[in-house]
Amino acid sequence: MRCPSCQEEVLLAEICPYCGASVPQDSSGQGEDTAVTSGTFVGPIQKEQSTSGGYSAGDRPAKRPGFGSFIKYFFDPTVPIKRKLIILAAIVYIISPLDLVPDLVPLLGWVDDVAVMTFLWAFISSELAKYHNNP
Repeated sequence: MRCPSCQEEVLLAEICPYCGASVPQDSSGQGEDTAVTSGTFVGPIQKEQSTSGGYSAGDRPAKRPGFGSFIKYFFDPTVPIKRKLIILAAIVYIISPLDLVPDLVPLLGWVDDVAVMTFLWAFISSELAKYHNNP
């Protein structure tokens, strides 16, 4: 039996473990062998690969935003200029020889650059995920 909301396969469940929607119970019992099933959720049902060795279009993972999405994001006039300036400022800080802690100090000089790179990576990742999901 499939969940009417998310279309995932659920068996002997009143509430879908994937989306939390109420699942109508099939009173006829057709197509299900109730003697074999335990009625406990053990995880999602694994989908088999096709015989060609690849996955069908419905089984492919969602495409993650890449560099092309970043270029689109950066030149999109609907994106606030403040967010673009944050990205530019972080890139300039990383490239610039003027740092909070000079790079001549062994290891300590790179800590601020790594911190800014980490911030930049997290910021761009979250921005692209939002932008990609809400075009």
